Amino acid sequence: MENLTFTTIFQHVLLDEQYDDNLRMQWSQKYAWLAVPIVMAYIFLIFQVQAWMQKRSPLPLRALLTLWSLSLAIFSIRGSYVMISYLWNGLNRNGFQATLCSDTFYDGIYGFWTCAFGLSKVFELLDTMFIVLRKKELLFLHWLHHSLTLLFVSYSGRYRTNVPSKFTMTANYAIHALMYSYYTVKATGLVKIPKQVNIFITTVQILQMVAGFWIYVIAMQLANDGVSCPLDTDIFYFNSVKYIAKAGVGQVKKVD
Repeated sequence: MENLTFTTIFQHVLLDEQYDDNLRMQWSQKYAWLAVPIVMAYIFLIFQVQAWMQKRSPLPLRALLTLWSLSLAIFSIRGSYVMISYLWNGLNRNGFQATLCSDTFYDGIYGFWTCAFGLSKVFELLDTMFIVLRKKELLFLHWLHHSLTLLFVSYSGRYRTNVPSKFTMTANYAIHALMYSYYTVKATGLVKIPKQVNIFITTVQILQMVAGFWIYVIAMQLANDGVSCPLDTDIFYFNSVKYIAKAGVGQVKKVD
């Protein structure tokens, strides 16, 4: 086995044509724990910056925010295209159950975009900085979502035992493609976007959460019935807690 170095990570993980999932697993097993201090530092930093900004004017970050949102929109559009192609081909050729329980999405170009999805959750933490530096309202659900998502993808990515994630990941890519495209246009300030667009995106995000939970329940049931459907029990419960926590916080906010 080739030594795990930053050079081999770049050559075999970050270049989709040479993607080697064994190196990705080695990397994840060795460094997944870093997600915990990263999340702790993230939470500490955003509230420190928010406190620092209390007596200061919002920073003029329109151009930077536009570029940032555009970059994530392009990334998400490409990721959704690749993963939708994978699901489309799998469902047409093999049906729902075989596609759900297959782990082939960890390999090749699909594996690269699965790996890129996990890495992107670190970079998406910067979204919060734009909120606090521009003195916008920082919702509890916002930073809770970012924190739980990073912890989950880091923990569940250590092995090839989270097959339902191909569906939730594809949905997340697609919704982020829409969401960051919306943020890009909004950040420019050149176009007045109807409120219905924001409502539509929020509704789709809620539907994604419900569908994602349902997909994991189906996979867990298949695994319990003896079907070869790689899904660790602890990943299933972690994912369930993540969804319930976000749904609970969202409901509290709605009631308020």
